[in-house]
Amino acid sequence: MIRVTIERRRTSAKRSFYYLVCSRTTPSGRRRKVISTGTTHKTVAVKRQQELELRIVNGYDPWKPRPDALTLKEAREEFIEDCESRGLRSATIDTYRGVLGQLVEHAGPDVFVADVKMSTIRAFCVQSHLAPSSRHHRLRHVKAFFSWAVKSGLIESNPADGANLPRPQKQTPKFITPSDFERIVTALDYSLTKPGPLPPDQRAAYWLKPMVQTAYYLGLRRGEVIRLRWRDVNLEDGTLAVRQSKGGDRHLPIPAELVPVLRDWYAVTGPDGPVFVTSRGTTPEPDYVGRSFRRICKLAGVSTGAFHALRHGTATALLSAGASTRDVQAILGHSNVSVTEK
Repeated sequence: MIRVTIERRRTSAKRSFYYLVCSRTTPSGRRRKVISTGTTHKTVAVKRQQELELRIVNGYDPWKPRPDALTLKEAREEFIEDCESRGLRSATIDTYRGVLGQLVEHAGPDVFVADVKMSTIRAFCVQSHLAPSSRHHRLRHVKAFFSWAVKSGLIESNPADGANLPRPQKQTPKFITPSDFERIVTALDYSLTKPGPLPPDQRAAYWLKPMVQTAYYLGLRRGEVIRLRWRDVNLEDGTLAVRQSKGGDRHLPIPAELVPVLRDWYAVTGPDGPVFVTSRGTTPEPDYVGRSFRRICKLAGVSTGAFHALRHGTATALLSAGASTRDVQAILGHSNVSVTEK
């Protein structure tokens, strides 16, 4: 006979979680199996205890491996397919693919998803080279994956629930000032005119300059400016549509300073396809854009080299010019005004 009891255990993060303990006596001795409920509430734990007892009455054996058990690598692939079927943004899916791919490498591709322990997840998330924000970024995505595994019936409980981390200190967002922006444009011009082995139209600065100007004047995210296509740009009406955004599609007026920039660039890459392409005719990868921008910022003597700081600079400049928070929220496409206020 299998007996199910409840135990309360304190984690290293000083939070108390409830666990279900299955025990039974066999000829070889007493066997125990501990299952996390993933909850700090006893009423929820009692409900999960009752559900488990009912499953045991119906023939479930906590010690018997499932015949259809998946490895962590196989479960990752099924999760990615599920994300695609639910229509998640491609950038979100790429993030899941990257984080979970690193988890597979860390835990081992042949380990079963049901055998992944909280200690493994915590060790994966708190690696010494990671910043506090990166650790939380990993844990957030890993928790979502194992939550899906619970709903899919692959595991009994989420092993990441107890792997809580101290919250990183909130930092003031860094932004590009108007004077920073001028120095960056000057540095881009210098990159195009200085002697070098490549002609100007084959250098990263050739496409990076109009991309940076577009991102700054419109407050676009890196992914948004990379995905921009000429069919969404109307230079005659002076409007531009941002597609596949976090907050949904939005339409923006093109500032007067940006119109000649886009007209000149249209003569280079138009009339169809992506707005910004490399000398090979391909869309630049996000990481390549980030690295290229950091190099230019270093050349310009600008302290922050994050591409996203251009977007923060747009928000700061608009608010300084007297725009309302709601107007800035609409321009930047924030789903919540609290993000704009920050």
